[in-house]
Amino acid sequence: MTELHLFFSEDKVSALTGLSKRQLRYWDRTNFFSPEFDVDDRSVYSFRDLVGLRAIAPIRKRVPLQELRKIDRALHEEFQENHPNPWASLRFFLAGRELIYKDPRSEQALSTRFPGQHVAEIDLEEVKNQTLERLRDFNRRGSDEIGKLQRKKNIARGTTTVAGTRIPTSLILEYTEAGYTKESIVSEFPVLTEEDVKAAIGYERRRKPRRQIGARVG
Repeated sequence: MTELHLFFSEDKVSALTGLSKRQLRYWDRTNFFSPEFDVDDRSVYSFRDLVGLRAIAPIRKRVPLQELRKIDRALHEEFQENHPNPWASLRFFLAGRELIYKDPRSEQALSTRFPGQHVAEIDLEEVKNQTLERLRDFNRRGSDEIGKLQRKKNIARGTTTVAGTRIPTSLILEYTEAGYTKESIVSEFPVLTEEDVKAAIGYERRRKPRRQIGARVG
């Protein structure tokens, strides 16, 4: 799934991860974990950030922050090219207070200081699924917002978006022109419905009637 166009405020990230806003600010200020994007001149978290923070939250209870900082630096140095956010893409285990991870190239568990000790696996796929489920509940939109558009100065720099979201109608058009169907766009953005996609494409076609649409939304 493409997650790069989903943005989350500090309040929402705190509610979805159980981490306090004070923790999030401190981690950002000390360069341990900073938001991926700037939107409307504000730092905002991506879905990838959200998954990474939900993975870190239970680890932080058992591994000192100083140790996590060392691990974070080592992971970024090792996997930066293919895994820009290793906390959201690698597979982690806990053995007591020690963090263990699997090298995606060799599938070997690394940093095993206590062989034989029980290892509690943090299933990243399950974290992602749980995060999406929490997101659906958290972002439950009212029935009066489905299929509707909005334009507000403080949302997406005043561009037209799908009501109840920060997703611009122009972005939905871009996906359509790239060959995405109505169903696949909804799959990419779970907060949307097929009615939202139709409304967004209809709006963009009326706004730019001469623009060639590369693919139709079925």
